[in-house]
Amino acid sequence: PTDATAAVVNVAAVGPSGPGFVTVYPCSDSVPTASTLNFVAGQTVANTAIAALSASGQVCIYTQTATDIIVDVTGWLGKGSGSKFNALGPSRVMDTRTGQGGATRLPAGGTVQVDLSSLPSNTTAVALNVTSVAASGPGFATVYPCASGRPPTSTINFVAGSPRPNNTIVGVSGGVCIYSMTSTEIIVDLVGYFAPTGLSY
Repeated sequence: PTDATAAVVNVAAVGPSGPGFVTVYPCSDSVPTASTLNFVAGQTVANTAIAALSASGQVCIYTQTATDIIVDVTGWLGKGSGSKFNALGPSRVMDTRTGQGGATRLPAGGTVQVDLSSLPSNTTAVALNVTSVAASGPGFATVYPCASGRPPTSTINFVAGSPRPNNTIVGVSGGVCIYSMTSTEIIVDLVGYFAPTGLSY
């Protein structure tokens, strides 16, 4: 929308030619001294960022090293509109290693729903930190509103045996679902929720 002032984006670096970093910024004259994600050669790494938009509604992406870039937009923010943020914890709501949240290890191609029943009924979205642990091989996990169906995007990209986290903001229509391409343990920490009242952007 024209009144959007920031976008929630999941940015992935795919197949970089060497070690480096990516910076997402609002297309200013200079690139800020900050990194959005860091990688090594050949690695696929994703991270979620809340990126301020330029006056023309754009974000720029700088990469220190040659790499392919994927950008998925998961939401937008605007002053005085939409839902407001309510910070929590963070508190763990799912851990498939221990069965917390009623979930067990995801099989390849498996989906699990996150138990968010403790949140107010007028919750519209949640801010989560989702971690893949002890994956059986390389793959990805996608976090999405269950009612909308699984999108052709990834939230976390991982390799065998290496823990890999990412933050995400996701709508709660029909609940929140997590799909994994590869068998893995999943940990979910709830950071906050969006509702009609709370902190405005």
